[in-house]
Amino acid sequence: MAFSCFFAFAYAEAQNEIQALRYSQYTMFGTSRYRGMGGAMDALGGDFSSASVNPAGLGIYRKSEASFTPSFYWVNSTSRFNGQSTDDAKFNFNIGSLGMVSVFNSGNDEGFVSASVGFGYNALVNFDNRITMRSASGANSLLDDF
Repeated sequence: MAFSCFFAFAYAEAQNEIQALRYSQYTMFGTSRYRGMGGAMDALGGDFSSASVNPAGLGIYRKSEASFTPSFYWVNSTSRFNGQSTDDAKFNFNIGSLGMVSVFNSGNDEGFVSASVGFGYNALVNFDNRITMRSASGANSLLDDF
């Protein structure tokens, strides 16, 4: 009995290590400047995307700024079922980053010089995907197994 239970659990599969890694990471879309610098804007500041990771980076701003970064997402998938391959593609328009930073200057050269306040949105992950499966045979139903 214990031997058969061991094999039942050994072949059970729900989420493997690749899926766990995929869903535990995020790649922030951010502004095009942020993406072009490979995410190094977190340490430098002065870019709206740094507000999500390092809010102190907003202190570099000396003028107010509004930011909008669109992104286009194209995903292809291929599925195989009963020897037939089916391709599918999906195109999406997303908002990578949208925000505004307001700077309030005091006019002083020393002491309290300015304050920055930012509000916005940064997309972190996009799991939008579509998979289509087709088969020419008539044995496509789960009821066929029963």
